Amino acid sequence: RHTRCLSDWSSDVCSSDLSNAWNTTNATNFSYTGTSNVRIGNGSLNSIVAHTTGGTASNALNFTVIGGSTITITTASVLNSLVFSGYPGTFSPASYTLYGNLTLIAGMSYTTGSGTYTFAATSGTQTITSAGKTLYSISVGTTGTTTSTATVSLADALTAAGNLTFYSGTFSTNNNTVTLTNT
Repeated sequence: RHTRCLSDWSSDVCSSDLSNAWNTTNATNFSYTGTSNVRIGNGSLNSIVAHTTGGTASNALNFTVIGGSTITITTASVLNSLVFSGYPGTFSPASYTLYGNLTLIAGMSYTTGSGTYTFAATSGTQTITSAGKTLYSISVGTTGTTTSTATVSLADALTAAGNLTFYSGTFSTNNNTVTLTNT
């Protein structure tokens, strides 16, 4: 049995009758009204496929992962915020564009991989909480964006195994340590 409450974009999956917890790959002219939140919390569904083309700040959704064993998010997905809250499983990231925050937690397993988190907001503040996990590469702003007033701010120490690239905006460490291990 599968139920979804589309009025507030919360998702409740009761069995493994679907292969993806969320999929907007083939959605064209995607828009929503109300709260832009999707909660993923079922152990049998482990794939999130968000916008991979045409995703923008205005149609990116907030994903909160509260359960499951292994979560995979398709490479090049466009998300607003990606928040792990009480998630005990494994996350193996790829490359994503984020217009909001990234929040990892200490109790989860994290595979560094080789992807890039691109923080692409053009205004406001985006926060990175890495919880001691080593990220691969981070991009502040996007190629060709030179007028951003956004700030990417660290909530804790940051370790990146790849590159830290600055295109536009401000990068604030908030007096946290930044360690780049790429040699």
